[in-house]
Amino acid sequence: MTIHVNFTEVEPGDHLCLLYDEKESKLYTEILFIVEGLKENELVVVCDEEEIVSTLNEVVDAQSFMERGQLVFLSKEELYLEEGILDVEKILESIAEYDEKALIEGYKGLRIVGDATWVQTHPKAERFLEFEAKLNKFLPLTRCKMFCLFDERKINPDLLLKLLQTHPKVVSREEVSLNPNYIPPELFLKELWKDESVQKLIERKFRKEFDEVERKFKLLFHSPFDAIIFVKDSKVSSCNPTALKMLGYRRFRDLIGKKIGDLSEEISHRIEIANKKPQFFELELKKPDGSKAYLELSLTKVNDSFLIIARDVTERKEMERKLKESEERFRKVFESAPILLAILNRDGVFIEANREVVKFLGRNPVGKSLFDLLSKEDAERRIRLIREVIDKGKKIVFEDSRVEKREAKPRYFRNTLLPIKIADETYCIAISKEITEKMPNMDVKEEG
Repeated sequence: MTIHVNFTEVEPGDHLCLLYDEKESKLYTEILFIVEGLKENELVVVCDEEEIVSTLNEVVDAQSFMERGQLVFLSKEELYLEEGILDVEKILESIAEYDEKALIEGYKGLRIVGDATWVQTHPKAERFLEFEAKLNKFLPLTRCKMFCLFDERKINPDLLLKLLQTHPKVVSREEVSLNPNYIPPELFLKELWKDESVQKLIERKFRKEFDEVERKFKLLFHSPFDAIIFVKDSKVSSCNPTALKMLGYRRFRDLIGKKIGDLSEEISHRIEIANKKPQFFELELKKPDGSKAYLELSLTKVNDSFLIIARDVTERKEMERKLKESEERFRKVFESAPILLAILNRDGVFIEANREVVKFLGRNPVGKSLFDLLSKEDAERRIRLIREVIDKGKKIVFEDSRVEKREAKPRYFRNTLLPIKIADETYCIAISKEITEKMPNMDVKEEG
């Protein structure tokens, strides 16, 4: 079966549902939603009693995403029914925590998908309906996309209709569209809880939950690390103190009301695109004093405004520049050194070799193993030393002799093996200097 649901138009804060009557189409629609999230670098949480990993592995390497923590599988007890109780406040808090986790760990957003057909047999299904309705107030404050699935063959028509009424968008006929049956949460909850005293209790709980969400946003708004900027009608409508400092302004009145295009044409362009899809990008910004700042930005549409969250990465960019310069200097020294220089991995395979090594061997050894160049005994001995250098961080010095085929006399070398870090991996750099004029000392010396 081929399913092509276009989930690219789904935005943060969207709440979708699928009523299905066929297992295979449901499974592939769910997987499309998951894969889209993984591709978009979102944190993806899956709550489904059905084993979908094997099918998901046909499309992506699910295990690798699980190991790095981007793909999380939860049971219904872990997400909805902690200690067997369907507590609406706890579920919303759990989703808020995953949303914060996604932000902290650098993901572009959060995506949750779950099959909740089990609600049909739960004794307090109305509590789940309350949760689904409240999500429509809660999700627009987050970067979460929520996709709920229900097997219409197993849920009675009355409950199924109520579930449908709590979702602003539906997946139907391979499309995501607005739900004509949707009822806003205030009206839905009033109808669900007709008893006035119960209604007041629900409203009080509702206020408490969103007061907590507001508190957390205020903490973010006053963050000393992130600039928060709201843009409305192409102008800066609000910002936090960090934004002033980061963008190089002294007073709020200098920034509030400023056309976003005057601040950055790139941001203005990205806002147009953000009407359809959140934007995540880096930007070199010129400050009023002429200095430059490198920023990492996320741009999301929130109702009739746009929310920009920016982090100054100037120091990181400067470190990257210096590291690149350092690597270039190392490369020049490495290539032009009048001695033999090579970098090998723990299996004795050449990663790099300078001109002198190529000249000495008569060929480029990169990609080849010591077993291709030395006798089995000598290769094994060298690899033992290399692994000791890499695993224990030791410096090892030894002397040996080598005979080139075109020469009858041996040439003697003093060899130094040192650990070297490249892209978070440790290798061994081998430095060989000819000492033919001296008598060799074949002992191996180690330095911690």
